[in-house]
Amino acid sequence: MIQKRIVDAFEDKDSKTKIWKSSFAAARLAYAEGRWKEAYRQLLKTLKRAEAIPEQALGEACTNMGLGAVLTQMGRLKEAGERFEEALSVVGSDLNKAYKEVHAVTLMFFADLKLEEGEPAEAEAMLLESINLLESLGVDYALFLANSLCDLSGLYVGQERYAEAEKYIKSAISILAKLKGRTDVTYTRAAMIHQICTHKDDEDYIFNLVKEDTTRMLYQVSRKHPNLIRALRRYAEHLERHGETEKLDELHRQFEEIFK
Repeated sequence: MIQKRIVDAFEDKDSKTKIWKSSFAAARLAYAEGRWKEAYRQLLKTLKRAEAIPEQALGEACTNMGLGAVLTQMGRLKEAGERFEEALSVVGSDLNKAYKEVHAVTLMFFADLKLEEGEPAEAEAMLLESINLLESLGVDYALFLANSLCDLSGLYVGQERYAEAEKYIKSAISILAKLKGRTDVTYTRAAMIHQICTHKDDEDYIFNLVKEDTTRMLYQVSRKHPNLIRALRRYAEHLERHGETEKLDELHRQFEEIFK
């Protein structure tokens, strides 16, 4: 069976674990909708509830990972790093599958923070480690693997390392096509990265592709979905680096709500 949520690692059926899972799921929903303050408040409650579950250490690590992801989106980068470090201090040396899973996903989110801090080499190392961990865990963790592959490919595209990006994004597309289907938002993201690699020398094609695929994604997720915000911001940085001011202005106008 393919695991689709990080909380699937918690097998306990007791009432306190069920409450913790529900609390974490509510925070995850708020995060996906861009309601950062609500997600943060909910995760603080979730962290408190983790103290009462049988898998306390793992529950706290998982919740701290979530807090790190939310704090990154809120721009509170120092606090986010501390939360990620706290999570990794618990799961980083354990060979248990559940611990390795949380370790790998924490590294994926931590890498996003490192990019925000201007540390792409550290982000790359974290994503490569995340991918290695998830590959070692087997097919039940394929969706998490696809996300890390997409993030690494996106990092390489941002650095114009297109051959490396294409290598990893092909694997992500193969996984997503089988498990999520071609209409899924994550598949759309992966396919967009692949098309950018294929048409790397055609800036006009890429510009129209990003606009069209982002518009399609807006029908599937919130305008404040973290992956959507991340993709547009990184592409805007690319346009700025290359002096494409007209395209940058048009992108800002079309997706004004996202860039606020």
